[in-house]
Amino acid sequence: MHIISGQLPTENMWRVMVLLEQDSAPTLSWQLAHQLAQANSGAFLLTAVLENEADAAAIQARLHAYKAAHDDDSNTIEILIVVSKNLQTAVREIVVEAHVKLLLTEADSRTNSNLNNMPCTVGALRYKTGMAPERIEKILLPTSGGPGTAHALTFLKNLPRRVEIRALYISRTDQGLNEEALGRSRLEQMVTYADAEDRCETKVARYISPIEGIVQQAKGFDLMVMGASRESSIDQALFGNVVNSVVRRTNTPVLVVRQARSRTNEALSNLDWQLQRVVPRLTQKEREATYVKIRTNARPDLDYFVLITLSAAIASLGLIANSTAVVIGAMLVAPLMSPIIAAGLSLILGDMRFLRRSLGAAVTGVLIAILVGLLNGWINPGNDMTSEVMARTAPNLLDLGIAIFSGLAGAFALAYPDALGALPGVSIAVALVPPLSSIGIALSDGDWRRALGALLLFATNFVAITLASALVFFVFGFRPNPIDIQQRRAQARSTRLALFLLALITLALGAATVSLIQERGRNAQIEATVREQVTAIMGDDARLMNDVDDPNDPLVDEVENGILPLNLVVRSSRTLSTRQIETLQTAIYDALASEIALEEALQISVVHIRTSVPEESAE
Repeated sequence: MHIISGQLPTENMWRVMVLLEQDSAPTLSWQLAHQLAQANSGAFLLTAVLENEADAAAIQARLHAYKAAHDDDSNTIEILIVVSKNLQTAVREIVVEAHVKLLLTEADSRTNSNLNNMPCTVGALRYKTGMAPERIEKILLPTSGGPGTAHALTFLKNLPRRVEIRALYISRTDQGLNEEALGRSRLEQMVTYADAEDRCETKVARYISPIEGIVQQAKGFDLMVMGASRESSIDQALFGNVVNSVVRRTNTPVLVVRQARSRTNEALSNLDWQLQRVVPRLTQKEREATYVKIRTNARPDLDYFVLITLSAAIASLGLIANSTAVVIGAMLVAPLMSPIIAAGLSLILGDMRFLRRSLGAAVTGVLIAILVGLLNGWINPGNDMTSEVMARTAPNLLDLGIAIFSGLAGAFALAYPDALGALPGVSIAVALVPPLSSIGIALSDGDWRRALGALLLFATNFVAITLASALVFFVFGFRPNPIDIQQRRAQARSTRLALFLLALITLALGAATVSLIQERGRNAQIEATVREQVTAIMGDDARLMNDVDDPNDPLVDEVENGILPLNLVVRSSRTLSTRQIETLQTAIYDALASEIALEEALQISVVHIRTSVPEESAE
C-alpha cells in the first residue's frame, strides 16, 4: 500500500471512514459520516483506494475541495488516498492502523464484496437515485429486538437533539395483543442496552406484515437504520430478505449495520445481549445513583480512618484472645469493603482517577490495619499463635471461592437498595481486616512465613472481590463512554492486569491446597498408626486423646529445624513405667518408618493420664 495524499492517522479516537470510488462525488454516506463524527467527538476519514497512481489527481482535487467547503475549526474531516492492488488488504490495514470504529460504503459500490471480516462495524447504504435527503433530521430504527440495531443506536444517540430517533417494532395483526407486549419489552431492552432511554422514542405498530408496516411507518423519515442478522452476512442483509423488500418499496434510504466480524467480538456481543435478557440492566439514572453512592462511600474521610483503626484494634485483640465472636464483630465494623468494590466499578468503567482514589483508600486502610496488629502483637509478646491467627495464615482455593461469591453479593447489594441488608453477611463471610491484623501479629513475633500466608489471604480477597464486583457491574450495564477511547483502553489494560494477578493467586492457592491435602493425608495416616500402636502396647482400655484436626490439641505439631514433633496424650487405667513409654515410642517410630516415608526426624513425647476405672467401664 502506497500513500498518495494525506497521512494514515494513528490517534486512537472514534473515527468513521467512508470508502470512495474513483469517480466519487459527495453522497449521503459523506453527509452521514460527517454528522456522526461531529456527534461522537471523532473524525471523518475520506479514503480512496486506487489501483494506479494516475487516477489520484482528479479525486484528490475533489476531496480537498469538499474538505475546504465543509470542515470546521475542529478539523473533523481527514483525507487519505492510497494505491494498492489488493483492496481488501489495504482497507483492513487502514481500519486497524487508524482505529476506525465505523466503515460506511454505498450498497452499489464495487467494494461491498470485499468488506467481509472487517475488524470494525460496517454500514452499507442503499437508496434510490435522487432520493437522498439534503440533511438527516429524522431516523427510524425498525427492529425485531436484536443486538444489531441496539449497537447502531449506541453511536446514533449522540446526534444533536434536533435529530429525531424512533425505534419501531411491527406487531403482526394475526398474532394477538401479546405480540404488542413483546414488542414493547424488546424495544425497552434495546434502548436500555444502548443507554438511550431519554434519547430514543419507541413505537409498536400493528400491520399484516412487517415489510408493509416498515414501509408505511418510514414515510417522512430521512433514514432507516437496520441491524444485519446475526446469522447472515451483510451481503444477505443488503440484497435479500426483509431489507431488500423494504428498499424496493420505500423511498427512504436504508443503512444496514453489521458489527465487527470476529469470533471473539461476536461471542462477547451475544453473551452481553443474552445476559441482559436474564439480568435486566439498571437504567441510566439507577446507574448514576449507584455510581455516586459507591464513589462517596469509598472516599477516605475521617470516618473511614477511625473505623479502620477501631476495626483493626478489635480484630487484633480478638485474634490474640482467640475469640471468634470478637473477630466477627471486627468484620462488621471494617469499612474496607467499600473501596474494594469501588475499585471493581472503576475498573469496568475505565476511570483511572476513580481507580487510583479507590486503591489509595484501600492501601491506606491496609497499612493502618497491619500497623495496629503489629502494635498489639508487641503488647502481648512471647505467646504462641492462637488458632484464630493460624486459621488466617494458610489460605486455599476455598478462600478464593468465598471471596468471589462475596464480591458478587456485595456488588449486587450496593446496586439494588432493597438488597442492602445482605452487606453485613458479606462482611462476615469474607475476611478483610482479620488477615491484615494477623500479618501484624505474625510480624511482631518475627514469623515471616505466617505473615506471608495472611498477606496471600488478603490479596486473594482483594483481587477476587474486585473482579467479581466488576462482573456484576458489567452485567448491570456499566460501561466506559463508547466515544472515550482512552477509557476503553484503560479498562482493557487494568482488566488484563487484574486477571493476571488472579491467575497468579490461583496458582499459589492451588499449590497451597495440594500441599494441605497431602499434609492432612499424611497426618491422618500418622494418627491411625499411632492409635494402633497405643492399643497394642498399652492394652485395649488405652485411649489416644489427641485430635489430628484440632489446632488446640494437635497430634502432629509443626516441623521445626527438620524435626517433626508428635505429642501424645494417652488415657488408661494402668500405671505406665518409663520402660513401657520408651517401648511405645520405639514401636511408633518403627511403624511410621516402615509405613510412611518421612523426610523429618521424629520427636515423640507421651503424656499419660491415669483413670480410676478402665475406659470401657467409664463409657
